[in-house]
Amino acid sequence: MQNLVVTEGQPKKSAVPVVKAHMCASHQRSLEAARVHNEPVGQVVARALELAQIRGALQRAEELSDDVASARENMHDRRDDQTT
Repeated sequence: MQNLVVTEGQPKKSAVPVVKAHMCASHQRSLEAARVHNEPVGQVVARALELAQIRGALQRAEELSDDVASARENMHDRRDDQTT
């Protein structure tokens, strides 16, 4: 699986397809299961909020231009290289 790096609440644009396919789908299934199994309202709301946050981050990532996305990813990669 790709490295799903989130920086300042912003996933890498290159990770968007993976996040959509796996993380978003998984959280959606968990939310639906919580509703079906009558989990406590607080847990259902927490799952719904988490899914909304993931979708919001995905939308922000998709709105990035390729130039900005590349610059952010390169900056983050350089920071990782310096800390390792």
